Amino acid sequence: MKHKKSPETVGTVKGAESKGGINGTKIINLSDFGPATQSIHSVLLTGQYTTAELVRETGVSDPRSHIRYLRAGGVPVSDYWLHLGDNTRMKVYFIHSAPIRKKGGAQ
Repeated sequence: MKHKKSPETVGTVKGAESKGGINGTKIINLSDFGPATQSIHSVLLTGQYTTAELVRETGVSDPRSHIRYLRAGGVPVSDYWLHLGDNTRMKVYFIHSAPIRKKGGAQ
């Protein structure tokens, strides 16, 4: 007989459809996602990353699709455009509870 592992709770999102939460919150379980999506989530908890940085850190070839899965699951992944000049820009992704990562890895 298999024993169910207790779900690892990632956080709660207010206003989302209730999934066993309290007062209309949705409980987000990391076990609901595949290993690649879990990897992206773990890295985003440590700071702010571009798509290219997420590929290097996780080995996931298309982190944007996994960010979409996280958002659909209720994880509050935020982003902004980083303008580098000469019509060059890149998107930076993060989870608000993450500390800001500075260049060179310093916090």
